[in-house]
Amino acid sequence: MSRADLDALAPVRRHRETQAERQWRQQRDLLREREAAVVAARAQWQAAREQQAQQREGLCQEHRGRAISVGELNAWSMQERRLIGELAEQARAVQVLHDEQLQQEQETAAAEQRLRGRRRDLEKLKALMERLDQEPGDE
Repeated sequence: MSRADLDALAPVRRHRETQAERQWRQQRDLLREREAAVVAARAQWQAAREQQAQQREGLCQEHRGRAISVGELNAWSMQERRLIGELAEQARAVQVLHDEQLQQEQETAAAEQRLRGRRRDLEKLKALMERLDQEPGDE
């Protein structure tokens, strides 16, 4: 390969390396956002669990020591089911966010691997160019 070929190839390799770095940074930023979303969702879920426990305790205290009609019992049961359903929905949402975070971790790792490859390609090209500069010219 001639020096002219290498000179023509250098901007292409630099451009590819720059693109790979930009993509990796974008993926890394998305990963950070997903991690923050998971942390926030887990905190919200935990707060909801604590609130649900307090509401259950409140309902128990409200009805403790007295006779409950079937209607009141049904209403209490419906409230319990609603609270449990809300918690289950939040738990599913946390799991979805966690799964998205895992996917983003894989995408970020792949982007980082591509970046390393592009950097390696650029280093090889620079080494070839240096070697050609050091060799006596046959041209």
